[in-house]
Amino acid sequence: MLGGRRSAGAFWSDAKIEQRHGRTPIFVDDHGASAFDESRLDGAGYRLCLGSQAYISPATEDARASVTDLVARKAFIVPPGQFAFLLTEEVVRVPHDAIAFISLRSKTAKFRGWSTCPASMPTRATTAS
Repeated sequence: MLGGRRSAGAFWSDAKIEQRHGRTPIFVDDHGASAFDESRLDGAGYRLCLGSQAYISPATEDARASVTDLVARKAFIVPPGQFAFLLTEEVVRVPHDAIAFISLRSKTAKFRGWSTCPASMPTRATTAS
């Protein structure tokens, strides 16, 4: 969800997201080409797609961190107390006059004890020029 000082409300409408993306692309692929898909607009939000990999922090001091290749519709485990950095298919370019809230959404997963860490957002987000 994107919102900014100059928007009429706290969150941008689907129309505002589409209009701003048309002016300066917000959702792009790794090569900078537009990755916008109108079907992913979701009432003042945009549904990002999970990418092909997840980085999962080590469960013990001796263990190594793992990069997990994700398979569609297949679950993966993040051990209790560990972090997962999830890549998205899109790179998100947040305009300078806006802020983005990126959070997890799932119909099937149980997020008991799960928290979203805003500090991890810059791993795939860039600022728009």
